[in-house]
Amino acid sequence: MLSICIPFYKGLDFLIEAVESVKGQKSPDWDLLIADDGGPNLEVDAWVRTLSDSRIRYFRHEKNLGMGANWNFCFQNSRGSWVSLLHADDKLHPQYVEHMMFLQAKFPQAAAVFSGAQVINAAGRNTTTAADFFKKFITPKSVGGFVELQGDSGLSALLQGQFLFCPTLCYQKEKIGDLVFDSTLKQALDLKFFGNILLKGESIVGTPTKKYYFYRRHAVNASVLNVQNLSRFKEENGVILALGREAQNRNWFQAY
Repeated sequence: MLSICIPFYKGLDFLIEAVESVKGQKSPDWDLLIADDGGPNLEVDAWVRTLSDSRIRYFRHEKNLGMGANWNFCFQNSRGSWVSLLHADDKLHPQYVEHMMFLQAKFPQAAAVFSGAQVINAAGRNTTTAADFFKKFITPKSVGGFVELQGDSGLSALLQGQFLFCPTLCYQKEKIGDLVFDSTLKQALDLKFFGNILLKGESIVGTPTKKYYFYRRHAVNASVLNVQNLSRFKEENGVILALGREAQNRNWFQAY
């Protein structure tokens, strides 16, 4: 069973698309938690009830916790042994769950499995940005169709550029253990979390194929806004330096 969690704040139209993409999975082996971070769309609860699907749960925080804390809430309240964090403005390919379960079975030792992503715009049409184009050059070469990140070499590859699309990842909760997302960060919390998985001695394995996840970039996307005001780069620089110091403490000199 794969638990899919949608951390939500606002944008009901996008949320409906995201939920419909979960309901449209060819595999029925999923459940869904929508974690509303006290946002302005008060009608979400009533809408979820109209779905009449026992696999779908909705929870609304009384006050806004922030991105990292809400992501941690999703982890803590998911029911499955594997959990994905689907962004509320993104969509899944109908075979996403099947593909994640295939990767889980093939790499049961992995702490997380992932895929690439097709970038779409607000209207759902395929698009790209310079950053997305650059990702294909910094993504490590696959071996037999798979990319595995582990230890010094894995962390080194990750610190050279954030080539992973965060919401494509599916995490094995037993392997993640007590690791949490840093709620003081707004953008680089995923990079820090991935780095900490590798520093913990665990691995991240996946496929670079873009088929299974649709990652939406639009004018009010948090990633876009934080790039525009440069806060993303400041955060990432601080996280990279901190992970580098941890690598040095372990004599991981590729990553340092």
